Amino acid sequence: AVPTLRETMRRGGHFLLPLAGLVVLLVMGYSPTMVAAFSALAVWAVSYLRRDTRLGLRATLEALSDTAIRMLGVTGACAAAGLVIGGITMTGLASKFSFVAFALAGDSVVLALLLSAAVTIILGLGMPTPSAYVLAAVLVGPTLVNDYGFQELNAHLFLLYFAVMSAMTPPVAVAAYAAAAISLANPLRIAVIAMRFSIVAFLVPFMFVINPLMLSPFASLEAFATSLAAVLACILIAFGSEWHGTGKTAPLVRLAMFGAAFLLAVPLLWPKLLGAVLGAALLIYCLRVFCQMSPGAATQP
Repeated sequence: AVPTLRETMRRGGHFLLPLAGLVVLLVMGYSPTMVAAFSALAVWAVSYLRRDTRLGLRATLEALSDTAIRMLGVTGACAAAGLVIGGITMTGLASKFSFVAFALAGDSVVLALLLSAAVTIILGLGMPTPSAYVLAAVLVGPTLVNDYGFQELNAHLFLLYFAVMSAMTPPVAVAAYAAAAISLANPLRIAVIAMRFSIVAFLVPFMFVINPLMLSPFASLEAFATSLAAVLACILIAFGSEWHGTGKTAPLVRLAMFGAAFLLAVPLLWPKLLGAVLGAALLIYCLRVFCQMSPGAATQP
């Protein structure tokens, strides 16, 4: 059985101290390597606060050995991605890749955004987020701003989002390999599940690029309504991607949720109002169904 939060905190709450120290050291500007080393030492020291969590010499050696073995998969993924990215950048293929992508997009704004996202993800495979963003900002950013008329802040935040997403997008998915090393699971399966759970994160950049008011520095009723509609659309997409419900109406409910989310994302008043009414009705219906379901059905995957 899964322990309660109170029981977990009683047994291992002291291990939050190294985690807090890790965050503080990163904010202070120390290198990730030094932060990792100090955090590992802090975990070892904090383990002695409780008798049942103390790491003796044998347990420490086993932990070091197990960590090295689990990191082999992450190291291999990073090395393979480095070969691909090195070949792309050193041969000048990166600039040609973005040129071909925008040539295929032509005057289509939606296709240009989709191809920009794809180029950013491909160029960021196995790379740290800052490096992936800088590369995309140089190769893709000027075209989005100058040729397609997107605002500079919106366009660059769009690229930054997908530079982050490249860490969890197959086939490389370095973040998934790191999670697999911890959970001892299949990294590609973790990457697919992570993409399913974070489908909203892949759609949010399109929302604030199409609706510039979401990132407007000026507070207004229209900007607030646009942001509220985007939040409701994200909730509907999350419900629609995971809702199973009961009976034969479940697929129709999910389809209606996606439709309502699409209406909320349209930068026009009447589609937003229609999407808001439909979305609110669907959420109320789902909550009522969920309350009526048995505990066993409510936890159905």
